[in-house]
Amino acid sequence: QYYRALLDRQEPFARVLTAKHTPRGLLYLSRSAVPVFDAAGRFEGYRGTVRDVTSTLAAASEARRGEVTLRELAAQVPGMLFGIEEHPDGRAGYPFVSDGAERVLGMAAATLQADALTFFRHVHPPDLAPLGKALAEGAARLTRLEHSFRMTLPDGSLRWFEMRAAPTRLGDGGTLWHGFTADVTARKAIEEALQAHEERWQIAADAARIGIAEFVLADGLVNLDRR
Repeated sequence: QYYRALLDRQEPFARVLTAKHTPRGLLYLSRSAVPVFDAAGRFEGYRGTVRDVTSTLAAASEARRGEVTLRELAAQVPGMLFGIEEHPDGRAGYPFVSDGAERVLGMAAATLQADALTFFRHVHPPDLAPLGKALAEGAARLTRLEHSFRMTLPDGSLRWFEMRAAPTRLGDGGTLWHGFTADVTARKAIEEALQAHEERWQIAADAARIGIAEFVLADGLVNLDRR
């Protein structure tokens, strides 16, 4: 009915989608046309094109189903899955960001995809240059990235994050990263506490002039420190 009403208006139209039952099954057709009038201005009909877009629509539908599946799987991961495209002219974008961005960073996936620099604006200033260097070196050598850094989140909290990603080269010479970012603040706190404990132990051992020996069960060796 919509297509018939469109024809009755005797106006140009483009890429109007219609369905048609044929011996091959149901086909989806994209129609474009302009009206034709005779010398007296009387409407004679339409001149245009018809294109079979059945396979195109099927592929798009399959891609949407695949994206839904990916997002459902990503929702189960305690972190943020992402894809970053870096182009030779300096442009960058996120073709994919999982909904974990909201949970981990306090930022909506749509916000990060709308402006790729949003993520990097929240990186703690002293950590921004090392992160950029790690990404640049990984892109140049096509080597995997494992890098820890701090971010100031929208709520004002300062948290530790770890990014792990693998690069692939794009046709235009740019780089596509597929990776994962997770909050590792708790792990960093444990590591720092252990480091502080080790430093205090070393200071105490130095003050008491106590030597430290380590017995390695695997090979039966005894390691002695400098004392």
